[in-house]
Amino acid sequence: KMKIDSMQSQPQQYKETLLISKTGKSNSILLIALNRPSRKNAFNDTLYLDLISILKDVEKDDSIHVIVLTGMGTYFSSGADLGDTNFEQADDDDDDDDDDD
Repeated sequence: KMKIDSMQSQPQQYKETLLISKTGKSNSILLIALNRPSRKNAFNDTLYLDLISILKDVEKDDSIHVIVLTGMGTYFSSGADLGDTNFEQADDDDDDDDDDD
């Protein structure tokens, strides 16, 4: 597990899908970059869990005052990665707009 307080200003890989770096006065700004440019930074389970993990780590670090979330490549994020085999679609059984009533 990477210690956020020991980071330098150069981006470092965090887990599988994120690049992070600190900047600003006293390194109080944390830059988090979604790092799946080949998939237009689409969210899959791994990216989601990596992002939750870094945010939990940041919550414990009083030196970070600002978080900037960005994406590598030309996209911030295209949304959910529908091509990911682990992606679960929402259950449509709860849809109240059925005309079958």
